[in-house]
Amino acid sequence: MRKSPIYELKLFHYLAAIGSSIFVALVIGYAMYLFVPILGISFISMIIAFLLGLAIGTLNAAIISKVTRGKKGKSLQLIAVAFILGAVVFRYILADFDQRILETDFISPLASFIACIYAWQRLD
Repeated sequence: MRKSPIYELKLFHYLAAIGSSIFVALVIGYAMYLFVPILGISFISMIIAFLLGLAIGTLNAAIISKVTRGKKGKSLQLIAVAFILGAVVFRYILADFDQRILETDFISPLASFIACIYAWQRLD
């Protein structure tokens, strides 16, 4: 019995997913560096993180789905998660791993966690 064509990936699909994810991770990481405030744990920061996570997860999964022509699977899920986490690391690199940011930033880790979950579900 054959696998569904949606889950049959070729080298082109992997390269397209990785290439687009690199671009998205750099753009999101830079945007987070510029626009995401450094807030401690509060209700407002949780709302911002939730909405930001949904937006990042949706954007990343939609772009991967578009460039791979609707393909899905574990490998694309792992690519999405890796580059979402890479966006947060890129944000910290741009901030020179400032100790204040690492200690008080609540939004970036929570948003990336939500984005990873959402992208994982969209590419399943």
